[in-house]
Amino acid sequence: MPEVLEKILDLLGKVMQYDGVSIQLLEGEQQLYFAAGRGYDNAEQIDRMVRSLSAHNLKRLAEHDGKIITIADTSTQEDWVSLPGLDEIRSWVCAPLQSRGKLIGLLTVDSRTANAFSDEISNTVMAFANQAAIAIENAQLFDAERAARERAEALQKAAQAINSTLSLDQVIQEVLKQLLSVLEYDSGSVIFLEGNRAYVQAGYGYEDPIGVVNLAKIEFDLSVKTIHQVVQTGQPLMIPDVWKDDRWIHTAYSSHIRSWLGIPLFVRDQVVGLINLERKIPTGFSEDEIGLAQAFATHTSTAIENARLFETEEKRAQELETLRQVNLSLTASLEPEAVLSAVLAGVNQLMPEVWHTHIFLFKAGKLTFGAEYWADAQCKLALLDISNASVISQVAESGNATVDPEFLLNLMFDDLDQEDFRGALISLPLKIGERVVGVLDVVYIDFQTFLPTQLRVLNLLADQAALAIENAHLFQQTIMERRHISLLYDLGRAIAVSLEPEVILKAALDLTCRALDSNIGAAWLFSPEKEQFYLHTFYNKGGAKKEELISHEQTIIDLNSGLIGWVGQHKIPVNSPNVQADERWIPVEGVHIESMLAAPILEGETLLGVIAAYDQRSGFFDNSQLNLLSAICQQIGLALSNAHRYQDVDRLVSLLAGEQYRLEGLIEMLPVGVLLIDDQKNLLVSNSLARTFLSDLAPESMGLTILQLGPYSISEILKHHQNPQPTEVILAGLNRKIFEIQAQPLGTDIPQWVITLRDVTQERETQDRIQMQERLATVGQLAAGIAHDFNNIMAAIIVYADLLLMDRNISASSQERLTIIQQQVQRAASLIRQILDFSRRSVMEQSTLDLLPFIKEMEKLLNRTLPETISVQLRHEEGQYVLSADPTRLQQVFMNLAVNARDAMPEGGKLSFELSHVRVGSNENPPIPDMFPGNWLVIAVTDTGVGIPLEDQSHIFEPFFTTKPIGQGTGLGLAQVYGIVKQHGGYIDLKSQVGEGTQFIIYLPAFTSASDQTISNKIPTELDGGGQTVLLVEDDQATRKALETMLSFHNYHVETAENGLKALEILEKNVDTIVLIVSDIVMPQMGGLELYEHVHSRWPQIQMLFITGHPLDENNQNILQQGKVHWLQKPFSVQEFNQTLIELLT
Repeated sequence: MPEVLEKILDLLGKVMQYDGVSIQLLEGEQQLYFAAGRGYDNAEQIDRMVRSLSAHNLKRLAEHDGKIITIADTSTQEDWVSLPGLDEIRSWVCAPLQSRGKLIGLLTVDSRTANAFSDEISNTVMAFANQAAIAIENAQLFDAERAARERAEALQKAAQAINSTLSLDQVIQEVLKQLLSVLEYDSGSVIFLEGNRAYVQAGYGYEDPIGVVNLAKIEFDLSVKTIHQVVQTGQPLMIPDVWKDDRWIHTAYSSHIRSWLGIPLFVRDQVVGLINLERKIPTGFSEDEIGLAQAFATHTSTAIENARLFETEEKRAQELETLRQVNLSLTASLEPEAVLSAVLAGVNQLMPEVWHTHIFLFKAGKLTFGAEYWADAQCKLALLDISNASVISQVAESGNATVDPEFLLNLMFDDLDQEDFRGALISLPLKIGERVVGVLDVVYIDFQTFLPTQLRVLNLLADQAALAIENAHLFQQTIMERRHISLLYDLGRAIAVSLEPEVILKAALDLTCRALDSNIGAAWLFSPEKEQFYLHTFYNKGGAKKEELISHEQTIIDLNSGLIGWVGQHKIPVNSPNVQADERWIPVEGVHIESMLAAPILEGETLLGVIAAYDQRSGFFDNSQLNLLSAICQQIGLALSNAHRYQDVDRLVSLLAGEQYRLEGLIEMLPVGVLLIDDQKNLLVSNSLARTFLSDLAPESMGLTILQLGPYSISEILKHHQNPQPTEVILAGLNRKIFEIQAQPLGTDIPQWVITLRDVTQERETQDRIQMQERLATVGQLAAGIAHDFNNIMAAIIVYADLLLMDRNISASSQERLTIIQQQVQRAASLIRQILDFSRRSVMEQSTLDLLPFIKEMEKLLNRTLPETISVQLRHEEGQYVLSADPTRLQQVFMNLAVNARDAMPEGGKLSFELSHVRVGSNENPPIPDMFPGNWLVIAVTDTGVGIPLEDQSHIFEPFFTTKPIGQGTGLGLAQVYGIVKQHGGYIDLKSQVGEGTQFIIYLPAFTSASDQTISNKIPTELDGGGQTVLLVEDDQATRKALETMLSFHNYHVETAENGLKALEILEKNVDTIVLIVSDIVMPQMGGLELYEHVHSRWPQIQMLFITGHPLDENNQNILQQGKVHWLQKPFSVQEFNQTLIELLT
């Protein structure tokens, strides 16, 4: 049809001019609708105008006998209806569309210009309308035929689909789906009738802002006019516009509906439901559409009813199976909590959409809370007081159920925000015969209509629940009686194993309260001196402590005060079912109590205390429980009496236990490992230090049986127990350890052994270091004595060699020989200097020095001098490395270490210098023993050479010890390093592994305040004494003669003396002529330093120069190093002597 209409409009546009054209077709007998057109912006608006003007235009056409209507100027036409969108039309032509004498619609042409259509044009429009009517009718017939074919196919598909399933919702969905394929609608549903109610089973196309509407919750009363009319008449009902029909009931889910069609569903001539079809626009439904929907209802109603019956039977079978399962659950246990939980679970299975379920128990005319279930665990509202919940009370008292589909939930629950919050309620009595044992409440959060089948099933569940609850109650009574008997037995056992009053009272109170099922219990002990009870032991079923519930003041009660005082004073038990009405009761703040049991604890006639049980439920305890409590208190009295009698014994046991604990602590804190083993070598006792040692000495013992300690078996160690010397165990390896082990038998009936373990590794290392230092000191003393004699000999030789070289009459060959003598003397002097460095007797020229730039210069020097196969690296922390040191001596240290490293790396390797700081605290263990607390500079010199064997490491600092081949080393390099480091107040340590390399670690004391140092340049100058007198004091004749010759050579007058006393005699006579004293330090009778003291005090104007070849003691070294006098170390050259005199005398 749309294609035909568009073709008609295209042809009309070719034969005439117009501003707008419309084809309006009849829908029914008096309703036109806009089928197609041109020149209009809003088709929906035009359709509404066409529909609103249908009656007017059809009437006008009838007045013209069905002939064409032409209005030349609408402004002059009195009956022209001007609507929004039509006010611009000035000329208008309306031609009837007739086929075989039947009107099927209108063809209208309009123009915005008056008199736009002549009679000729009008005739053309009429002729065109006649042809168009034929084409439209043919298209309608074709569409009708196609629609009939589609309906038939849809009915066939619907039949096939619904016959392939028995699921009611699937059948309904398929019917609505197939119906939608042939009849346009926006939403549809199927309603079933049950009793005087109607409910929506399923639907299609319903949506709200949240999502799809849950249609299963939508129910109606049959008094709803639309449903009532369809059910009563059995005829379809169509409402074109529900907004204008007062029969329509507006709901939230139906806000989108404007047109509604209800089709009855018949099964055996009885209406069982409705098919609802809705549209969002008020167009209504045509007769054909109503007939089509009715045909669908007729063809599918049987299938729908069959599916409904099947689902009903299936649901009934499920309900019966659920009841069977619930019954099994109810009979599976006789515990009340389990029974109540099973009832709640059964309700949830039968009615899964329930919001809240609770059970109240009814006994002796009183309701008590039993259990509850919440669908949303996060939403738990407090129930109001039962006395206010009139519905529950009425059901319990009357034994009749209450069903309220619109219940005001505020009457039952507290904390609801909405004051008129409504839901649905079923309140069922739980009855055995005519006796009510409880009330079951089922609550829905929305309005709910309860079907008779639902109520019937729920009543069956309630009957089963009542029987199960009663059985559980009877079972609990039987259990309670057994518990009373068992409790007395258990109590006797519990308190018999302890003599502690605290344990007795706690065990008794816990057992009592659990047996009585009371929420709170208390044990009060009586003080005869103060005639007061004090709360000794407290029980709370919820776990709260007494401090959280009871103030300190309420834990003390006078003998004649309250129910506790009354029981204690009269020594008889009490059952108070309602303490609030008991004048003897003293309320406890913060704790709500309704009922109470109390009985005295007696030892003969002596009152010891009172046991009390409390509960928040009124009348909770009975007399049988009171008798039980009295029997319990008798046993507690006997137990407490025994506890008091044996209290002294317990105190003695505690003292013994304390002594044992202290003994164990003493063993644990001993600085040696202690093991206790039996004769089978099983480990009985060990302290933590011993367990640590066992990981090295017996790693495979697993701490159970000790068979071996290091290389020795336990049997070997035990055999030597009479030997006063311990057994020494050396564990070789990278971390070498040494242990001393001793064993002693214990004088007991059962053979046992005590084994002590001492880790003496560090002690032995310290002993080795001390022994090495002692050896080095001894060798140093010997070397110092030898160095003195050599220095004197060398001094004379070098002086005479220098003087001979100054003689110009000496031949060239003789000068060459003298030069060789000088070189050999210098070499000998170097060896002597190394010996003096080792013996720490050489004089140091110390100054303030930053070690970092010093080492950097050394790095450059070594990079130039060492082979290219050896790389030199320097690593250091940030900061300064200032110390007081002799730069020449330090350079000698690093040079010696570098040369040794070079020799240890013949194939090349890496030599590294690493600088760092370390601070040794007063309470810390230093890296090396004897290091004093303070700041230290650390220099680590590491090579990747061949390493030093372990057996050689203790000798490497000894002079003349070397591992190098003969002729390749003197054995003095490391000895010199050792001496220089010690002379700087430092320490040196060694770490070496064969094949891995060697590391020397030097510790030097840091200098905290650096000062500027100035070094004067030595400028050689020719020496001319000019006849001045010099006093020469030297005990060695050869040296004295050589120096006298040298001074005379330089034009000095020389006076000589062999010791200080002789020198003083000469000074007394010639003090005015002597300008300089040159003196040895170590001489017989009076040494040089003593001579200096005399000269300095009496003749301070006389300069003095010390020369020495003897190693100095510490005092002499300090005097020379402090710069008080000038000095020269023997042997020295003539040039060095001349330079010193020039500096001294100028």
